[in-house]
Amino acid sequence: MKAAVIREFGDPSVFTIAEVDTPTPRPGHVLVKILAAGVNRFDHYIREGSVVSELQFPHILGADAASEIAEVGAGVDTLRIGDRVVPMTGYPDDAADAVIHPNSAAPSFSVSSLSRPGSYAQYQEVPARWVVRDPTGLSPEQVTTLPMDALTAARAAKVVGKTKPGTMSS
Repeated sequence: MKAAVIREFGDPSVFTIAEVDTPTPRPGHVLVKILAAGVNRFDHYIREGSVVSELQFPHILGADAASEIAEVGAGVDTLRIGDRVVPMTGYPDDAADAVIHPNSAAPSFSVSSLSRPGSYAQYQEVPARWVVRDPTGLSPEQVTTLPMDALTAARAAKVVGKTKPGTMSS
């Protein structure tokens, strides 16, 4: 498959289009075909080296995506090939942390474009539990503007603001 990869930190000129292996979905995972990938500030910071000083290169950035199921791994029975889905921008790597809400507060939470191959590729492997169906009817390009922003807003309200039901006043 083709992917936009970086082999070093730097400005946008470090991106190259490369042929990389197409992932095969492991049990409990799905392979999604990327219909559109969003570009956000976090990916910019990773690319320039502001988030981490070390990254496994070559690396595929991209946290936001609109996609469809291309293949399902063993044990996945809730999703079908062709379903429109949105991979979560990040998720806990430790299954035990999946009960923490918002998930971005979990100790093992990591963002896809940082700790694993992201959406600047034709395909991406994602645990099936971390994709959500896309019933919006929006274009793929419009859908890619939502995931990271929604995650940031939820984290700001619940983790930073420590809001709870009944704490808002009018």
